[in-house]
Formats: sequence, C-alpha cells, structure tokens
Amino acid sequence: MEGFSSAWCNANPYQTEAIKHLNEAIDEGKQGHADVATTHAEAALNHLRQAM
Repeated sequence: MEGFSSAWCNANPYQTEAIKHLNEAIDEGKQGHADVATTHAEAALNHLRQAM
C-alpha cells in the first residue's frame, strides 16, 4: 500500500487507524470511487479527532 506511513504513530491506535483510512481514501480515489474515498477520509478525520 502506498501513501502515508503508520511507522511514526505506532504509539497511538487512533492515528494508526487514521493513516489506514487515508491510504484507503487515496487508493479508492485513484480508482475513481469518490464516494468511497470520501467515506474513508471522513473516518480518518474522526480517528484524528479522537487522537487529540
């Protein structure tokens, strides 16, 4: 999987999940699936808010 690396945030599971969702959003966007990419991006934002 290309995109963001989760190596820098292993200590925080919310950040790790956010990175996973961002990578999924990128992959889906590249395939032209804007609706699915948006869903993953929103999930990433939710995880990042929980990490704060």
